[in-house]
Amino acid sequence: MSFIVFSVVRAIPGDPATILLGQQADVRLAAQIRHEMGLDGPLLTQYVKWAAAALHGDLGKSLASYGTSGLSGQPVGQALSSALVVTVPLTFLAMLIALLVGTVAGLLGAFWRGTRKDYLLSVGTFVWISIPEFYLAILLILFLSVHYNIFPATGWTPWTVNPLDALHHLVLPAACLGLIGAAPISRMLRASMLEVLPNDYIKAARSRGAPDSVVYLKHALRNALLPTITVASLQLGYLLGGAVIVEQIFALPGMGWTLIQAVNNRDYTMIQGVVLVFTIIFALVNLLNDVLYGIADPTVRSAVTGARGAR
Repeated sequence: MSFIVFSVVRAIPGDPATILLGQQADVRLAAQIRHEMGLDGPLLTQYVKWAAAALHGDLGKSLASYGTSGLSGQPVGQALSSALVVTVPLTFLAMLIALLVGTVAGLLGAFWRGTRKDYLLSVGTFVWISIPEFYLAILLILFLSVHYNIFPATGWTPWTVNPLDALHHLVLPAACLGLIGAAPISRMLRASMLEVLPNDYIKAARSRGAPDSVVYLKHALRNALLPTITVASLQLGYLLGGAVIVEQIFALPGMGWTLIQAVNNRDYTMIQGVVLVFTIIFALVNLLNDVLYGIADPTVRSAVTGARGAR
């Protein structure tokens, strides 16, 4: 992945030296800046140098910080640390909203199956999943910021200055990402519940006089969670991708905002750092997905334990 990103970002039209110095820059001065940036060598040589430094935790320094006298700006790792302080809480809050709304909607759809309420809920989630995040973001700003002035429309307050105000600035963008992410979770949970409910152990629970709340929440929900966990983990990738646009709309200095600025400035090292961090996060979420499988379904743990014993 690192090599693919390293190669692709260099196919982006534009030259960092020309952007830094301007279109009328001296050719020899631009060549000197490219040499200082390390952009005049073969692609494979550039990659090996960058990868070797990255393995030691050094992602390089922002190309946008170069000048005629050398480097004077912020290291990529330091810039990404500041951006993650915004993006990680935003993604966590959005995921929490998506799980809460999606789980409740999916359970209600299964409970109301075949009724008018179920049809309305299914149509609503189908329409909701089709709404682009930038359009919903504009609607939320117009309704909750401009009209009612409940939440701030744009801007950011650092956590160290005022944590409550920082959380206040995250509510609208998190709601924008979380509400759209809740739709596929709801649809998958409803479908999984409808597959589980006809099973014999559900009928046995009903025959023992168990109330519907116990049947749905204790017996059916846990067995319907496996495909829902997969969809929920995939939603994190959507949330990270959606944050690129949402952070730009709400002027949040997170990973998405940093990526947009890096693309505009042809800042190769910053683009590589952002995408690499996104990739690592998504890989860790897939690992968490496998762990949650074992927690939700004891048979998965038994199969893994049996395979280890056989070896």
